[in-house]
Amino acid sequence: MKPIRIVTVVAVTLSLAACPVGLHATETQLPLQSGDYLVTQASPEARHSEHNPTAQSFIFHVTGSGGIQTIARPPAIAAPRGIRALGQGQFVFADVGAIRVMASDGTVRTLYKGAPLILPRDVALDHDGGYVIADFFAKSIFKLTGAGKVATLHRGPPLRFPHGIDVDKEGNYVVADASGSLFRLTPQGAVAVVATGPPLVNVTDVKVDNDGNYIVTDIGFVIDDAGKVDLARSRNPAKLLKISPSGEVSVIARKPRAHFRAVALLPDGSYIVVDMMNAVYRITPDGSINVIYEGPPLRQPGGVAIVP
Repeated sequence: MKPIRIVTVVAVTLSLAACPVGLHATETQLPLQSGDYLVTQASPEARHSEHNPTAQSFIFHVTGSGGIQTIARPPAIAAPRGIRALGQGQFVFADVGAIRVMASDGTVRTLYKGAPLILPRDVALDHDGGYVIADFFAKSIFKLTGAGKVATLHRGPPLRFPHGIDVDKEGNYVVADASGSLFRLTPQGAVAVVATGPPLVNVTDVKVDNDGNYIVTDIGFVIDDAGKVDLARSRNPAKLLKISPSGEVSVIARKPRAHFRAVALLPDGSYIVVDMMNAVYRITPDGSINVIYEGPPLRQPGGVAIVP
C-alpha cells in the first residue's frame, strides 16, 4: 500500500507497511522489555461499577514487534487512564477514584482511594516524590504525598475539565484541559493560561519534552458545559501539538477520522500516541505517522507509557 500524504503545517505520512491488525494477541505472558509499551483501556461500564468482572477494562502490553497481551484486568483495576513509568519495574496510573501502581508482572496495589478523588484522568510524579493528579469530574488538581495524604492544589475556574498533567523543570504543573486550554499551575496554586482556543479543541494529554516545550494531544471532540461531547461540532481532525512555554502553538501531525488521546515521548524525539479509534502510533518530529498496533483487543484505549 502506498503511503498516504496528509498536508498540515508539516507534511504527515501515514505508513501501513507493517501494520499489525489485532492478530498478535499472545497467550503466554511475555516479560516487559525496554522500549515496549503499556496501554490502558477504560470500559464505560467500569465507571459505574468499579469491580465489574465483565468490563472491558485492561492494561495491555504491546511489544516493539507489534504483539499484544493483557497484563492487568478487573477486579485489580477498574477504568485505568493516564499511566507513567516510575522505574524499577513500577508504573503509576489513574483509576476510578484511585491512584494505583502496577509492577512489571501485572501485580497492582492501591496508593490512594476515595474522596476527594472522583474520576482522575492522569497522574504525574512530582519533584518531591509525591504525585499530582488531574481529576476531570472534580475539576481539580490534587497533590498526593508520599505519606498518602491528598491536598487540593486548585479547584474550579479557570479549570473546567482537567484531563492531562505533567511537571516541568521548574516544578510547575502543566494541565491539559478538555475545554480546549492548556494551563500552568504553580505549587502554590496560582494558575496561568498558556494557550486557549483554536487550533486547540479538546486537549487530553501533555508531556514536557527535553527542551521544555509541551507536547499535547487534541482529540478533536467539543465538550459542552455539562462535560458531554457535542457531536454536531466534533468533526475535527486529531492533532499532535507542540506548545512553547510562552504559548506559541505548532502542529506536529494531524489525522482525520482519528482521536488522539495520550502521548509518551521517545528518547529519539519521536512520540508514541494512542488513538481512541483503537490504534497506537509512532509519530516522528516531521509528522510521519506509523502504526505500531491497530484493532482488537483495543477498544477506546486511553493512556500509554514506554517501558524504560
